[in-house]
Amino acid sequence: EFFRGLDGYPHEHHEAIRRFGRFPSRNAAMGRAFTEEESAWMRSPDCPAWAKSQLPVTSADRDA
Repeated sequence: EFFRGLDGYPHEHHEAIRRFGRFPSRNAAMGRAFTEEESAWMRSPDCPAWAKSQLPVTSADRDA
């Protein structure tokens, strides 16, 4: 009941699990490869900030 009244955060997590069956943002930490769909989602504006924050920093990111 508590989560029904919250905007964003819990619903975004539920949607990621519903869509992919896992959290794509945890792929690097878990040693998993991204599917094409997961990779496209992670690059899209639809991907929430909490998910993008889990991506590893690359040398391209540091040089930007």
